[in-house]
Amino acid sequence: MFSENIASAIRYHGADLYILTANESRHRKAPFIEKVTQYMDNTADISESFRKALTELSFSCGLSQEDKAVILQFAEKLGTTDTEGQIRHCQYFQKIFSENAEALKNECLTKSKLYRSLGFFSGLALAVVLV
Repeated sequence: MFSENIASAIRYHGADLYILTANESRHRKAPFIEKVTQYMDNTADISESFRKALTELSFSCGLSQEDKAVILQFAEKLGTTDTEGQIRHCQYFQKIFSENAEALKNECLTKSKLYRSLGFFSGLALAVVLV
């Protein structure tokens, strides 16, 4: 995950956030991170780069407003403290991202069971009506 990789890179490389984000963009081939890197080319502010990249995300990516707010909170404090503070910040948000991903996974499983049952019973009702 991005926050985990950034935390490791900060700890072991201590490079600039632009360099770390650009490296992550090249290794992951993630369109969102590529957009953030492009905006960082034009402006030095990482939080503004995240904000602009988030506004360009399409609806189909599935991020809610709450998800976008959490990502912006992550970006706002990135690069504002010392190395240990950055690592703790990334670990904190890694935990939040993991919890959100687990909740979405559980929701997906629940809804998929519901949709299968709904499809089955709709077909059954249609069969009863036709017979």
